[in-house]
Amino acid sequence: PAPLVVQKFGGSSLADAARIRHVAQLVSARTEQTQVVVVSAMRGVTDELLASAAAAARGQAHWRKPFEALRRRHIDTARELLGAAAGPTCEWLEGRFGEVAETINAIAVLRGAGHGIGEAIGGNGEIWSAHLLHAHLRAHGADYALLDPREVLVVRHEELGAAVPGDEIGRPRR
Repeated sequence: PAPLVVQKFGGSSLADAARIRHVAQLVSARTEQTQVVVVSAMRGVTDELLASAAAAARGQAHWRKPFEALRRRHIDTARELLGAAAGPTCEWLEGRFGEVAETINAIAVLRGAGHGIGEAIGGNGEIWSAHLLHAHLRAHGADYALLDPREVLVVRHEELGAAVPGDEIGRPRR
């Protein structure tokens, strides 16, 4: 069997376009045929998303300005990485940021969120980073597939916390 390489890059490794380019170079330099690359959100993004949701739950409207800065940061990073080809990625990011903004606004209206909503909001940063890295790799001719973990990982919320049923791992979510 061919060797499998798994690489994990944290938020500092994906802090900006220059760091994402560096990660792409590291990934592309590997000679193994099969690689799995796991990425965190860009540095500080998860904390800012969670802070935005918490501020909204307290009825504070100031969550909008830092959230807009996050959106702008991701759009600017996409444009820096992809240049003239950034359109589809920017459009995708705009849509995802719009969805999260609607959720945070609902939290503000309701003055709170149900079980797991904060975690769902905070988890978006990883998805956004994965899309940025993937788009950059593909723009430079690399043949990588993008796997959204929400499509294959099923989590049940139980009395003691979240549980991942063993028979559900790897089965696409419908």
